[in-house]
Amino acid sequence: MNRKNGLLTIGEMSKFTGAGIKALHYYEQIGALKPAYTAPDSGYRYYSLSQAQLIWTIKYCVELDIPLKDLYEFTDADSSINYRKLLELGEEITSRKIAMLERGLKVIGDMKRKVDLFDLYQVGQIYFKEVPEKVFYLNPCGNSRDDLDNLQVAKSLMEMTDYEEDVYDRFTDFGILGEYSPEGVQYYTFIELPKFIRDENTRTIPGGTYFCRYGEGMQIKQVHEIFKEYLEGSQSFLAIETEIIVGNYKINSPLSELRIYVKLPQGNDAG
Repeated sequence: MNRKNGLLTIGEMSKFTGAGIKALHYYEQIGALKPAYTAPDSGYRYYSLSQAQLIWTIKYCVELDIPLKDLYEFTDADSSINYRKLLELGEEITSRKIAMLERGLKVIGDMKRKVDLFDLYQVGQIYFKEVPEKVFYLNPCGNSRDDLDNLQVAKSLMEMTDYEEDVYDRFTDFGILGEYSPEGVQYYTFIELPKFIRDENTRTIPGGTYFCRYGEGMQIKQVHEIFKEYLEGSQSFLAIETEIIVGNYKINSPLSELRIYVKLPQGNDAG
């Protein structure tokens, strides 16, 4: 009996299902797909038409990032496939991917708006903008300008690991906050957190009109000189410095925005 009668060659099965020949070999290697017949003299693989459904199922798993080793969870001893269970998992995974993509689109949109905003100004130009109330995780890093250097700031930021990674936005604000008062100044490193996180480790930073300037290097050390006109007569204010992304971002010399908030409301928990 010629076992090849009624069977498809590996090339024919590849063309019919859209799975590459290398992919079919790989499915065989991991035990997910065994050819209906392998010629003993040549090693040529042959497949039955009914195996196309299994190949499409494997492709479905690959496209949804379902590990092929988990395919066995949806098959029975009689070689049947529980499609209802598999499709329910696929629906769950697809919903997660859609949510992730929607979040990615939101982040991209937010970043484009930020880039467009910064492109309106020049390096060294002072401007003002409305900044919403924010929640910061703060870590004290000294009360002297000499306590501030990029390496120390980076180490301090890396210590802020009390929260799950997924609460951080990939483009969230982070940097240095200076809290100035008649008694002196206290510097902190900070990472912005979602507003729903408020505990003993966070501080609410007031929203309002901030005077801003962006430039190269660490500017917060020169805050009094940069904003001399706006700080005249003011002993209590916040200074926030955070790295920014502009349309033409220079990796080796990124820009930072320095913001000051002069009038702190009475009783504000950041004052």
